[in-house]
Amino acid sequence: MFEKTIDLIYNTRTYVYQITIPLTMIAVFFKVSETQDKEVKELMKQEGYTNKSEFFRFLIKFFKYHKTPIELKIEQETQKISKILMKLKKQGKLNKSLDEQLKDV
Repeated sequence: MFEKTIDLIYNTRTYVYQITIPLTMIAVFFKVSETQDKEVKELMKQEGYTNKSEFFRFLIKFFKYHKTPIELKIEQETQKISKILMKLKKQGKLNKSLDEQLKDV
């Protein structure tokens, strides 16, 4: 898909916005059950979406950037390991062999 980026400047309060406008959009058609259609319409009403296209484009972006609980846990544990490794490196323990590192454990 081709996109065009446009800078919008609002001079009165010096707000600067940059938007990306898709030059082509591909139509996607799919069927949902009556129950799902009612749920979609209710969610759209609650969240203020004016049409289904806008609603489903939001869902795609949300799904793309939303992290699952497992992904969040992995991220947290990775950060903990990183801090431990940095501490060991400062102590000079990462320059030693594995046997030397585990000697005091």
